Amino acid sequence: MKAILRCLCLLIGIQVVQAQDNLQAIYAHFASSSVEWSITLPHMREPLPIHWQERQGAFNSKGYRSFVGYHADAFVGTLTLSEQTLFGEILYGGKAYVLTVSDKGVLQLTQERKTRCGAVAIQKKNTPKASRGVGFRNMFPESDEDKNDPPITQPKPYNLLYPNSLIHTDGVWREYRLALPVDYSYYAMKKPFNGDKAKIRAFWYATETFLNELYGNDIGVHFKLIDDDQLIFTSPKDALFPNIQGGNEVVNNGTIVFNKKYDPKKYDLAVILTDFKERYNGLAAVYAAYQEHQKACAAARPVGPSTIAHEIGHMFGADHTFSNGGQYSEKTETDSGQSIMSYGHEYPRDFFSLISVQIIRAFLGNSMAYYADRAYTQERGKRVEGTGSNLVYGVKTQNRPPSLERARLKQEYVIPQNTYFQFYLTATDPEGDALTYMAHPADRRFHSSRSNAQFLTYKGTASNHIRFQEEWFEVERNTFAVAKGTVSYHPGTFTFWLGVADHNKSDPHHVPQYDVVETKVKIVKGKPFEIQGFDNGAKYKPNKVYHAGDRLTLRWQVDTDIFSPQSKVRILLSDDSGKTYKYVLVGEAPNNGTCEITLPNVAIGTTHGYFGNPKGQGIIKVEVIDGLAYALSTKSPYKDGGFILEKDNKASAPLQFVAATLPKDISVRTEANVPAVQLPTATGGCTTPVVSYQDHRNTTDYAPNTAIERTFRAEDSCGNYITHTQLILIGENKISFPTSKPEGGETPAPQPQPKPKPKPAPLAFVSGSLPPQQLTVACREAIATPATIALQGGCGVITERVQQQSVSTTEACYALKRTYTFTDECQNQLTFEQIIRVKDEQPPVFVESLPKDLTIEEGTPIPAQATLTATDNCQGVKVTTYQQQQLKEGKLAKVIYQWVATDNCGNRTTHIQAITITPREPLRFLTTDFPKDIEQPCAVALPQAVTLQTKGGCPPITLTHEDIKQQGYCPHSYTIMRMYTATDRCGAAIHYTQLIKVVDNTPPAFVGTLPQDRSIEEGTPLPAQQTLAATDDCGEVTITFQKTEVKGTPAKVLYQWIATDACGNKATHTQTITLVPKPKPAPKPEPAPKPEPKPTPKPESKPEPAPAPKPAPAPVPEPKPAPVPTPEPAPTPKPEPAPAPKPESKPTPTPTPEPLPIPDRVEESKQIQVYNGVSAESGSENYFKVENTDPNTPIEVIIFNEMGLIVYESDHYQAQGDLFTGYANVKGVVASGQRLPSGTYFYVLSYTHSGKQETKKGFLYLR
Repeated sequence: MKAILRCLCLLIGIQVVQAQDNLQAIYAHFASSSVEWSITLPHMREPLPIHWQERQGAFNSKGYRSFVGYHADAFVGTLTLSEQTLFGEILYGGKAYVLTVSDKGVLQLTQERKTRCGAVAIQKKNTPKASRGVGFRNMFPESDEDKNDPPITQPKPYNLLYPNSLIHTDGVWREYRLALPVDYSYYAMKKPFNGDKAKIRAFWYATETFLNELYGNDIGVHFKLIDDDQLIFTSPKDALFPNIQGGNEVVNNGTIVFNKKYDPKKYDLAVILTDFKERYNGLAAVYAAYQEHQKACAAARPVGPSTIAHEIGHMFGADHTFSNGGQYSEKTETDSGQSIMSYGHEYPRDFFSLISVQIIRAFLGNSMAYYADRAYTQERGKRVEGTGSNLVYGVKTQNRPPSLERARLKQEYVIPQNTYFQFYLTATDPEGDALTYMAHPADRRFHSSRSNAQFLTYKGTASNHIRFQEEWFEVERNTFAVAKGTVSYHPGTFTFWLGVADHNKSDPHHVPQYDVVETKVKIVKGKPFEIQGFDNGAKYKPNKVYHAGDRLTLRWQVDTDIFSPQSKVRILLSDDSGKTYKYVLVGEAPNNGTCEITLPNVAIGTTHGYFGNPKGQGIIKVEVIDGLAYALSTKSPYKDGGFILEKDNKASAPLQFVAATLPKDISVRTEANVPAVQLPTATGGCTTPVVSYQDHRNTTDYAPNTAIERTFRAEDSCGNYITHTQLILIGENKISFPTSKPEGGETPAPQPQPKPKPKPAPLAFVSGSLPPQQLTVACREAIATPATIALQGGCGVITERVQQQSVSTTEACYALKRTYTFTDECQNQLTFEQIIRVKDEQPPVFVESLPKDLTIEEGTPIPAQATLTATDNCQGVKVTTYQQQQLKEGKLAKVIYQWVATDNCGNRTTHIQAITITPREPLRFLTTDFPKDIEQPCAVALPQAVTLQTKGGCPPITLTHEDIKQQGYCPHSYTIMRMYTATDRCGAAIHYTQLIKVVDNTPPAFVGTLPQDRSIEEGTPLPAQQTLAATDDCGEVTITFQKTEVKGTPAKVLYQWIATDACGNKATHTQTITLVPKPKPAPKPEPAPKPEPKPTPKPESKPEPAPAPKPAPAPVPEPKPAPVPTPEPAPTPKPEPAPAPKPESKPTPTPTPEPLPIPDRVEESKQIQVYNGVSAESGSENYFKVENTDPNTPIEVIIFNEMGLIVYESDHYQAQGDLFTGYANVKGVVASGQRLPSGTYFYVLSYTHSGKQETKKGFLYLR
């Protein structure tokens, strides 16, 4: 099917704010299930108070605890922590913060920052297109034409229960087994996990808690996290995506790739945590959650739980909701949006808008079957052909939807421009569940169509009063700003969805039901509805002070072309800067622009405002009755401020009803639907006012209606009283509440009046027959049955009705309101209310002997948690067990068993058993005479590894050794690093390293009879060259031959054999062949010449070249004598620096092979280059350097000293200035950060090269 990818663009900011809290203190603070923990966020001088409530899950048994945080009843974040780590996310003040701890256990707050991203449509090959009939939007191509989405049509009903409802439901609570696989790219990355599975699990559990709080509240879906080590990919060879790919490729292939690594039957939904090329934080295929072949087509960065929630929203079918930020959006929310499916980082983003709920539930609530058992064998519901193959476990519920009071709502409202407006919504719920009210903009646009959004989308609230006005918030202490999208409202027609949803936190399978009505708000050009000329005091000066009883003339602007002359207004007063309006100054007045008001006898003070200046909190509100418009006496309560009202302490406050508690007029179809009486709250008077009520029925003969006028009366002991009337219309005709004859009818002819009957005595209670109005008992089972109340008076037969309703109270764990209603035949009614409170302050008591704390030795089996039961003075006690594990230096140090006995009133008795695990003596070597570093010739065999003795640790101890060879400048010159390792059963390991240096300094030796020097006569053939043999202690020998002719008298021929081994050691043998001149002919026998030969000694003086000029130049041009020095070749001294730090530069003795190694080494340098010469001197740039690894992949480095101890380690080497320059970064041999002594060290590298994970080991030289 066509998959539309959506992206979530949150870029992690660099700014990190460290709090002063440490993990140990935080964990101790969260000992109970409900705590207050305040966090100081950036730009805030005062801590943000947050109430944290624990949520239970499978993670509790693994030592983790998860909490949800609420500030002023608003969901602001999640937190998961253990004794080893912590992860959380805070959404407040238009910003998102991620909570983690440093390696030293210090709390860190990292602010998430936003950036924009794009969204693309992709089409998988050979995949069928999904049907668009069930909740799918029609996909239009982009164009410049401005068009709305087509109207929402009713789908063909499959599983939905209420076909006419705008938001569908099949009443099924669904559970999705959620997998969050962590690919190697994020497992190895330093942030946020750094290869730590405890951090991964903290992120998993925090995400699960956030998802269940959000989706459980708005959608009715529960997620069960899959906690499985197989979902953590710890090596490159097992990675889901070994190479970084584009987000589209990851999402397109997500399910296929993941199913090859993990059994698809073990999960229902997956979001892959992996790195990808683009800079967005997430990408997902729309509607992927409903198809087996797409259920893992989503990817995200592990930024925070809200990122995962956003992507899963796409998988359930929800589009984006922002107006600015990209395409593929409904564009119902202003700017970047406010709900979870937006990019609106200025808002909490902790809810779904009604638009998103409608899209998700259109499919989930109608087109999906489910399994009724966890074995996934009992299928229920109807399958829709071609869609919905990914069925999950579900529970069918019987919860019925709430009902909005539609009689007071209009299909269209008209107000002038730049006018505040509000909705008062009224609803009832059949089960009495808590209700949440919403008024969400719903002008849906798509692709290139222009957004019509002009108003903020607010999260649902328990208050039925939803307002749209200029809102101010404190961006930092004493600095206030106007919230975007609340400043001015321009002409246009705007669609709103007015909705109510029910909630029941005590029901784990509750599916929220909705009732939604669509209405239009038409803003036209005209005079804004606003208060004019009200005196709050001079600007930039203290606000004006009024006094109780002051009479003021209030004026406001009314556009008579918009508001009818019959329209009415109500005037209210706020004492808390406009948050609530507790006081009714005028219940009803003509909407003519002016009214006299009297300020009540109440005190209204100040609050800190702009630049810390005190600002008055008094604000007057004028609201149109049965309309939307309203006006305020100040629009900027924290910048300009309201007014101050001084109370007259000598006078009593006037009687008045609390506006929020006054029941509204309603209409019902039948008598049975008439709601139970809810008495309003009254204040003021000389004593505490008593509130009562009386019903009067008005039955007409000209319309099928019966109206009940329910009059509430509040009276103090001084005789002062006030009343309020609620009209309840019974019947189908809901036009009006008639109180007189219909207009336009003829006056009936006079009829004879019957003689009046005697008036019966009023219906009244018999004194002494009433039960106590306030009653307190210890247990629910102690609540008695309704009492029998005696009556007197009344006419005819008296009927009795008793209603019982549980009510909320802070004074007891349970309260029951019992209402007795008596009605006579004249329809006179008498009512008595009784409040019965259950107040149980006695905690449960454990029955069995309580397990005591234990101390066991490491390696001893840990005792299982015992089973305890408890009793209580009341029924219904329950015992819950918990387990926690505490680690110390990576080892189990303590196991804590906890039993909590809780009764129905929340009284608790807790018992804790601590099992302390004492560590054994640390593993160490006993040997004092360790094998020493040695240097030996290559001919000598390597020494045998010794067996080192150990002590301590968890037996059995495993002893191993590993020889690591570091090649020298020639094949027979190298160094062996022999590392001895002792490992115990508990995983502790110790090391010792011996260095064995092997050298080859011995030249070869000729074998056999060597040719000796000899003389031959000139002209005689030279003897043939012999083939000589030579041996070497370490390897093969190469023999070369040279022939050299030496002129002279006598001439000579030199035969030279050179034997060279692999390390360049040479042995030379030279044979000299002297060429003896032939004898000269004998002279004539003349005696005289005989003395002549005496000058023959001249040859003896021949070495003197000076007196013989002619022979001297002869040797100069002769090239052949020049090679005579070759037996001691000139190149031989050049390799002498072989022992220098660069042994690889040593050439072979002969010039011919000398250039051959050079190209090999040039080719090698183009691969992985390691520069292993390090200088710790000040100003030196010689650091340990690695080049040519794959870009954007981590390099892991571990450096050992000669004792085998780690002195430096990094899993992101050469990133962010992480370099080894001769200083330790781990504790042990020297303190962390101290300079290391000069010498030879050993390194182990792990890196990615050409897409493969490789390891390299070698020596490192530090001076």
